[in-house]
Amino acid sequence: MRQGVNGADVLLSRRLTDTAPTGNFLRLQDAAGADLVSIDIAGNLTVKNATFNGTLTVNGHIITGSAAPTAVTAGAGAGTGGSCTITGNDTSGTVTVVTGTTPAAGVLCTATVAFSTAPRPVISGSDQASAALAPFMSATTTTFTIGVNGIPANPGTYRFNYFNAQ
Repeated sequence: MRQGVNGADVLLSRRLTDTAPTGNFLRLQDAAGADLVSIDIAGNLTVKNATFNGTLTVNGHIITGSAAPTAVTAGAGAGTGGSCTITGNDTSGTVTVVTGTTPAAGVLCTATVAFSTAPRPVISGSDQASAALAPFMSATTTTFTIGVNGIPANPGTYRFNYFNAQ
């Protein structure tokens, strides 16, 4: 395929109707019939894997859609009876920790995840009290942990936002 003249389209697909359109403009599959690439009739691009060798510009929002952690447990730093919950997925979300009795500096929460390589996590406190605890985060291919250097209050509720990139 070759462009005939400058300014001309090399490939053009036009949908039949703008009233309740369905289907795909483009669909590429592997030998087993699994989709590798598709562009639906509304222009949404779905790609199994992608490598960009240049600048990626996003003129919108980045929404992560990975799996949620399979287990979330409170660490010793949350204190006896403390709890830990996660809203989000293994790539990004918010951790809420409710301390029990005798909270301490250290690991507040551990989440079980599945990464092919260990991610490089980023964490921040969602409010002044949470940020004042100097949160930290570490990750392996199977877990990520959230901890604090400060001593949480008893009782106390703390929220931390995280992002894991491989």
